[in-house]
This record gives sequence, C-alpha cells and structure tokens, in this order.
Amino acid sequence: MIADLEALGERPRIQDAYRSPAAQAAAVASGNSSVGWSFHNARNPDGTPGALAVDLLDENYPVPGKQIVWPVSFRRYLVRLAHCAGRHELETLCYWTLGTDERKALAFAVEHLTDYTGKFGKDPTHVEPAGLTLAAARHGYRPW
Repeated sequence: MIADLEALGERPRIQDAYRSPAAQAAAVASGNSSVGWSFHNARNPDGTPGALAVDLLDENYPVPGKQIVWPVSFRRYLVRLAHCAGRHELETLCYWTLGTDERKALAFAVEHLTDYTGKFGKDPTHVEPAGLTLAAARHGYRPW
C-alpha cells in the first residue's frame, strides 16, 4: 500500500502503530479514540506488540489536526490513501462519522481518484484491516 501511494507521488509516513494500554487510554481521554482497546493495541501470540493499525500521515502535511480547511494536496492524499488501502484489503477511517450523502460523495472520489471538497471522517489517516472486528482481533483472530 505504501509503495502504491509512493507510485502516485505521495510521501506516506507511519506515525503510530502499536500503542500500550496507557497510550490508548490517553487517546480516549484526549478524544482521539473512542474505544478502550483498538487495533493499535494488538499483540502477537508470543505477547510482543503486533499492531493491526497504523496512522499513515502525509509527510508533506504531517499534522492535520482538527479539520478546518485542509490544503488540496492533503485532501488528495486522503482520497489516495483510502483508494490504495482498499486495493490491499485495508480501510481507513475516512468515512467514520460521515452521513450517508457525504459517504457516497467520498466513495465516488476514492473509487475514481477524483478531487473531493467535502468532509472526511474523524480519523482519515488511520489504516486497519477491512472486515475485521475489534472483538475478533482482541481474541487473537488474524486475517492471514
């Protein structure tokens, strides 16, 4: 997925992968997460960190912060990120918290790699396995 983004001229950077339980609690307390256990907290069978999610930032615009007005280049990055994620059975949270019409418009842009001027979900640089529930991941299921 990263190679696909780079082939499109993007500069992705893994900002965050594994989070300790304390770091996850801090993410919840700050409003950056809504769950006490996330794909970031996953561990391998031997107990070592085995995150199933990353926050894949744009090196050209690495700190998006709260959405006010993002530059066109960052909006293009988010569309491309969601597109490339889907090609690898992954998904981003670009749709999270969006209404039906907003989801449809964004899905069109993601599918066709077109410009998009609407809203993005609350955590659009978060990438995780598509179709895997938190409950299944927490109980050790892995899609591979």
